Amino acid sequence: MDILINLGNKINRWAGNVAAFLCLLLIFLTAQQVIARYFFNAPSNGLEELKWHLFGMVFLLSIGYTLQVDGHVRVDMLYQNWREKTQNRLNLITQIIIIMPLSMLMIYFGVNIALSSYGYVNPRPLDYFSRNWFPSLDGLYFFLSPIESVIRKTILQGEISSAEGGLEARWIIKAFIPLGFLLLFLQSFVLTISISKKLLQPEKTKAIDSVSIDNGVDGDS
Repeated sequence: MDILINLGNKINRWAGNVAAFLCLLLIFLTAQQVIARYFFNAPSNGLEELKWHLFGMVFLLSIGYTLQVDGHVRVDMLYQNWREKTQNRLNLITQIIIIMPLSMLMIYFGVNIALSSYGYVNPRPLDYFSRNWFPSLDGLYFFLSPIESVIRKTILQGEISSAEGGLEARWIIKAFIPLGFLLLFLQSFVLTISISKKLLQPEKTKAIDSVSIDNGVDGDS
């Protein structure tokens, strides 16, 4: 059981580190868009959308880790005054009744949303970027267009942005919905085990002490 707890915690710590790195990318991308827009009058719809995609990834990758470090907002008017055992009982009920069922629900609907997005037909031709960047008779066009074609048939599939120059393959960001809630479910499951161990430990300790006392009485007699 301890191995499972450690594995779940490590996975969410890793996801939290990835989210932190994406925060840095988001900061640099935001600065780039501000400079491009106000100094060169050359904003990019694609990069603007990428900002929002990165923000969504940061949120979804970090919700499990935030639960691990108890960083989610809670109303402490009553909770903070309760005994630790009462707090643990409430936390256990919250994991079982609210967080895990909600996570499973979001995983189910999130997978369907991502698959639906992937099922759209991308209207852009297989050599969309190669044709726009290089003349059709250019050597680079003949080299890059087959590569782009393979990428478009595998990754750049499905729903695209309606904005001019917007991002393609929106199924990728939508796939982070079930991934994020899978991480949340995993962390909630780990916490359920940890809290249950805390709640059961005193009973085990009392039982051991009781046996020791009984043995001592028997020995004296």
